[in-house]
Amino acid sequence: MHFFFAGLLIGTIACHKKPVPAPARPLLPAPVQGKWGYIDPMGQMIIHPRFSGAQNFSEGLAAVELDGKWGYIDSAGQVLIKPEYLFVRPFSEGFACVIEHPGGYSYIDRQDNTLITIKNHSLRNIVWRRNVDHSTIIERVIDPDERWSEEFSEGMAPIPSVDGTWGFMDRTAKVVIAPRFRSVRRFSDGRAAVKIGGEHDAAWGYIDNTGKMIIEPQFEDARDFSEGMASVCCDDNSNWGYIDVSGQKPFPSQFRSPGPYKEGLAYVEFGGGWVNEPYRHYVGMGARGAFIDKTGTTLFYTPSPLSIGRSLPEGLAPIEIVSTVPSDTVRGLVPRIRWGYMDNTGRLAIEPQFDKAAVFHQGLARVVVQGKVAYINKSGSVVWKSSD
Repeated sequence: MHFFFAGLLIGTIACHKKPVPAPARPLLPAPVQGKWGYIDPMGQMIIHPRFSGAQNFSEGLAAVELDGKWGYIDSAGQVLIKPEYLFVRPFSEGFACVIEHPGGYSYIDRQDNTLITIKNHSLRNIVWRRNVDHSTIIERVIDPDERWSEEFSEGMAPIPSVDGTWGFMDRTAKVVIAPRFRSVRRFSDGRAAVKIGGEHDAAWGYIDNTGKMIIEPQFEDARDFSEGMASVCCDDNSNWGYIDVSGQKPFPSQFRSPGPYKEGLAYVEFGGGWVNEPYRHYVGMGARGAFIDKTGTTLFYTPSPLSIGRSLPEGLAPIEIVSTVPSDTVRGLVPRIRWGYMDNTGRLAIEPQFDKAAVFHQGLARVVVQGKVAYINKSGSVVWKSSD
């Protein structure tokens, strides 16, 4: 069966099953001589390196690249979805966003059945990357828990109309909230941020899962709810604060570059410089990072502002430390950047020693040390290191 919605092509609706949980044995992508395989938490290579690209597992499947196209494998390394896509994202609630041809994207299920094809729209925040070397092997979006606006969440995913407005569909591709918003974010805690208005009077508010506006549009920008709190930009000066699920602000809006609440803590910055879209990360002299609780109380400051992850997944966060060292080529001192990890008290738990560092996932974190990709455990010990 095919549907047409205001010129938007909707593809064949497929049968689908409940999301499959991740395998009991976590596996992580690791490069060997230009090819990617998967290791276990002990550093043992479980899936032989044969892929030109690899992503983390999600719902029991991992995206891999072969001959310039992407597909999916299971935890045994068997190809379940043939590599035929230009770009893919992780599975969420049984579906994944994929791009087979430029100019649109599709949702597929675990059997590679197409639920729906969206034409004349692009996935947001795509990072195209080829010929990645070890110095850039840690992707720009490094948090495995990073969520995408287009993915299914709480049973719904955004759907656009031909006039550029957005609504939501359910897991059968049925439109359940008619497109009427300029922009939308994913559902979380039963609410989704939506943008309405014209070019000069647009504002963000929140709807419930019936499409009813429950927090009136009033914000310059708005993020997803997490643990009952959402960060919102409150004025033209880019002052950010937080609201609860009723839309109330429990403390003043005075922050820059806020992160989501996780385990009762949220990362914020005081001071800073200009905003770097699309993540509104403030940079510049004077920025100071801190973690606050749900009363807005500062619990501790970070040794330097966080630029990766902006939370404490698994109790540790990668942090960039700048020091000065004698130059090998000229007289005097030069800056040196090294990455380490801080814990949930603000203390440096793993000393800065890495060229680059990613967030912890399944008990391990990917780092670059002396030009080689490695995985470390929470004590900072290397459990696996590439040979090339």
